[in-house]
Amino acid sequence: MFKTRKGLLLIILLFLFAGYGSGLSDIQKLFSPREPITVSERARIHILQGDTRGGGHQFAAGKPCKSEFPASWNANEIIEEVEKIAANDSINWRRQKNGYYVAEQTVEDGTRVRVVLNARRDDVVTAYPVNVARNPCPMRVPANDNFNE
Repeated sequence: MFKTRKGLLLIILLFLFAGYGSGLSDIQKLFSPREPITVSERARIHILQGDTRGGGHQFAAGKPCKSEFPASWNANEIIEEVEKIAANDSINWRRQKNGYYVAEQTVEDGTRVRVVLNARRDDVVTAYPVNVARNPCPMRVPANDNFNE
């Protein structure tokens, strides 16, 4: 029917670009820029004050065992830096076993920030500084009642 493969390929491309099937939208998705990643209110609370899942990295949040952003960073500056890092496709995003993506970037003042994105890479899960001291951790309570005997 078709004398060359080029002819068949041309017909297929015409169908795709004419809008038949989902081919055109799939191709457009490949070349269209990604939507900007913003930090949801839930993630903002988690990162800054903390919630039942953890978090609490704004300066003076005081969460045990957690690192805190520098005192000079206000809440909006923290979130702006997190959004910049989340939108940066040029850094090395690594996929974790749980499906989340993680990357680190050092910002102007030398603070190194780790950002974690969900499996679709369209939502920030958490973010925190990694090259600062953590808040002290409480002593673990021994499980054995006879610990001091």
